[in-house]
Amino acid sequence: MKRLYRALRQVLVLAVLCAAPITVPAQAQQTIQEAVSSGKLIVSIEGTGGSSGDSIKLKVRKGPKAGDGPVDATVPPGTKLAANGGGFQSMVVAGISGEDAGNGLMHPASAIHLIGAVATYILNAFCAEFEKDNPSETATFSLGPPDPMVACLAREGSSLSIEAMQAAVWMYTDNITYQHMNEKFGVTASDWAAAQTIYRTCRAR
Repeated sequence: MKRLYRALRQVLVLAVLCAAPITVPAQAQQTIQEAVSSGKLIVSIEGTGGSSGDSIKLKVRKGPKAGDGPVDATVPPGTKLAANGGGFQSMVVAGISGEDAGNGLMHPASAIHLIGAVATYILNAFCAEFEKDNPSETATFSLGPPDPMVACLAREGSSLSIEAMQAAVWMYTDNITYQHMNEKFGVTASDWAAAQTIYRTCRAR
């Protein structure tokens, strides 16, 4: 098990874990959006206190149509999380980091596999509205559809640093410049260049 967001927040305001490549188990073909709309899952979405990286807690419980067996679902890269309030940023998801095991720990997981009544997953997610505040631990979100451009950024940027991935997302969502980003969120020239590369690759597709 890995150490979770609590230790990361002590280092910086943002989480600084690099995102692992996203893998999808064969049994988890339905998306979380489909599972929610069909009544198999009920979700609540909160911040962890981080602004990028392991920054979202996804709490899932069985819905009225779940049945007695496990409920499997993916969280598609690019999934939008709309902020429930105007003061903080909406988010976009790169993937699942793991299942919350409590006490600041998590089990590795790349998809939802809900056996019991309820579980919490930690999402690798990035801010999508630069001019607004970073989400706090009390911030809540509504589940939205995947964004194909962000999904491409997540795939192409799986080996990038947190800072570079965040830069690539803001290039897309906010048309951010290097100077403006560094007024609020520090990014090195090399990370900026890496972000530009994947952004241009995805924009050309």
